[in-house]
Amino acid sequence: PPPPSTPPLPPPPSQPPSPPPLPPPPSSPPSSLHQYRCPHPFGDGADSDKTCDSCTDGYYERRSSDDARARDQPDGTEKIEALERDADGRYAYCYPCPPHANCTARDAARGAGRRLHEDSVVTGCGEKLAEPIVSVTLSTIGVARGYWRASADTDQMIKCDDRGYVGSGEARCIGGEDFGPNGTIGSGYCDSNFRGPECQLCSAANHHLADGSSCEKCWEPGEAVGIVATIAVAICVAFGLLAWVYTKQSWRNHRGVGPPLQLADRVAAWCVSTGLKPKLKILLGFFQVCFVLSTTYSARLPKDSQKAFDKLSEAIAIDWTAVFLPPGCTDFKVRLIILATLPILIIALLMLVGIGIRLKHWHATSERRRVSDAIRRVVLDLTPLILILVFILVPSMSAFIFRSWSCEEYPVSHSEDSRRCSEDSRSCVRFLKLDANVQCGDTPQHTRIKILAAFLLILWPAGSLILFTSLLFLCYKALQTKMPTALTRATTFLHKEYKERWCWWDALDLLRKIVLVGVVVVVPEERSFLRFVAATLLCSVFVVVLAVVRPYKRIENHVLAVGMNLVLLLVILGASWTTLFESIQERFESIQEGTGEAEAERLLGWPSSETAFGVTIFLV
Repeated sequence: PPPPSTPPLPPPPSQPPSPPPLPPPPSSPPSSLHQYRCPHPFGDGADSDKTCDSCTDGYYERRSSDDARARDQPDGTEKIEALERDADGRYAYCYPCPPHANCTARDAARGAGRRLHEDSVVTGCGEKLAEPIVSVTLSTIGVARGYWRASADTDQMIKCDDRGYVGSGEARCIGGEDFGPNGTIGSGYCDSNFRGPECQLCSAANHHLADGSSCEKCWEPGEAVGIVATIAVAICVAFGLLAWVYTKQSWRNHRGVGPPLQLADRVAAWCVSTGLKPKLKILLGFFQVCFVLSTTYSARLPKDSQKAFDKLSEAIAIDWTAVFLPPGCTDFKVRLIILATLPILIIALLMLVGIGIRLKHWHATSERRRVSDAIRRVVLDLTPLILILVFILVPSMSAFIFRSWSCEEYPVSHSEDSRRCSEDSRSCVRFLKLDANVQCGDTPQHTRIKILAAFLLILWPAGSLILFTSLLFLCYKALQTKMPTALTRATTFLHKEYKERWCWWDALDLLRKIVLVGVVVVVPEERSFLRFVAATLLCSVFVVVLAVVRPYKRIENHVLAVGMNLVLLLVILGASWTTLFESIQERFESIQEGTGEAEAERLLGWPSSETAFGVTIFLV
């Protein structure tokens, strides 16, 4: 039999296994930014025979000027203590190049005004070169064309807005490595003709941005005021002449002006018989809310749809000061004052003209009456016109005034957790959306604007609500008893289409529009999606109440009102979907290019923002 086998001896103790060789650098940035060792992409801070001189292309160097602290040692060397370390406690300074930026050693050397050896780009580590390599740092990152950043200490590149003109953002924002001189906000990334946030301001004095990529000279202050005054007087005269001609019954038989007056009579009779006035009020109320989505709610729609909405929004907003007194030509506070006071001045001018005509008529007929009687008659005559102007202007005026608190924020420092201004006011800078010359916050200029805007809120939104409520309160008893008075006849614009029980519905509807177009701006910009949430809840509650109480006398007006409010609710939902899709896409693109749309589709289910908006249009 074979001899019994002896048990094997235990293996002698051996040295710990050597670490596996470093894998080649990945083609795309890994999930962990701190797992590298020398020689790629940078030195690990440990003592070794070989040390790296710079980050490789596609990465940038972060040192004491960014997130680390540097302390001078007694021997004159610099000790680097990073705030962030990897799992082994080693320092890590190389970070992947952010999207829409260029991180190459050649660009860094050129930005520093130094010559770079060709072999430095190839070797770059472990060799003593005649001239050291210049690393790409956060301040020397090359910004891509069409993008801009507010500080040399941030890695977030902002896409320059085209402002409704395709390619204008790339024309203004040329990018590059030079941030610009001290005291400027990223002017080095702008074309020589532009400056400021996203290069929206003109470098030349007394010029303003036009067509998205060109600068035009501003109107002279006296010239602009003269044009505005001329237009206002011309409007008053035109309406006065039309009203005067329409009252001439004997002119109906005249060969020249008779046919137009007869046509006007037939159109007026048709409007009264079909109840056109309440239908126009419902439609106008819908558009007044719908077309402030891109401004008040910061809605982000597909490019083609966004351009159309911006054009319609400009038409509905009635911001004619942007034509005669555009940003860059006059202070925003002056624009606020002119826009808010001019309608009041026009109404006052009409009242003075009316009082003068009334007094002249009484003097010609030898009828002796007091001036107070003339004022009372003129006020009653102009009340319908005043109510129509208030109904048209208040939502747009309220949106413009509330936007004195609406600011665009730009990061100015690197932040791993993407902190917003609400958490650290030093991490970003804000500029007024309506005027990039105004820096938001506790600056004296913005403080004065906010004080003025608060006063104008009392004058317009609050004042219009008080006016509507007071008039309806004074008419309530006469309407309930169906005994018309001079005041009820003058205020038919407010209550004629409603049942007597719900004669105050116009005041409630005005409050709804003021909240939707203006009050939601009090929600901070960094939480702008909550504006969509608030608008969705308000529209849902209002359409239910409207369907239940049925305040209109005619059934077609009731159906139209419910339908338009449902359409408005769908539009707000669609805008919130596209905004959320675009925000998610932009967020993931800022982490790694080419992943934004796929991640947005994975989270929301929509393949694109165009699909989400198309579904909304189909439902509407």
